Amino acid sequence: MPNEIREAVDLDSFRIQETFIGSLPLVKGNSGVSSITNGRPQHAEEDKDLLSNIINALNETYGLNLTDDDKVDIERIRIKLEGNEELRAVMNEKNTPENIRYKFDKVVDSILLGFVNTKIDLFKKLTDPAVNAMFKQKWFDGYVLQ
Repeated sequence: MPNEIREAVDLDSFRIQETFIGSLPLVKGNSGVSSITNGRPQHAEEDKDLLSNIINALNETYGLNLTDDDKVDIERIRIKLEGNEELRAVMNEKNTPENIRYKFDKVVDSILLGFVNTKIDLFKKLTDPAVNAMFKQKWFDGYVLQ
């Protein structure tokens, strides 16, 4: 296993922990099931616009020709960013903008590293230094403004 992957995966931080003992009664009736998000609908219109803007900017600037399949994978990046607890923990007024940005970039790089075995073409496109800088900047701008 390459050292980069070993460094990116910290298996010491995973554990099994019981969080509930007992049973939950079922109640008959109609109810909606909401997902856990950071206080907004999971697939808000702005997210689609942000995703489209990022893809358009990368395609126009670097001629990447990101496909619909790539768009699906980039949407997965968005979902992983929103669900990253470590990133959420630093996104507050106690941290400097530089520290927030540093953590954001590290999380994006870690997510992209996950594509190395399954989506090597997308990984190569999005880790080119110039493309990667713009990709992270666009995501950061959209993530912080939401």
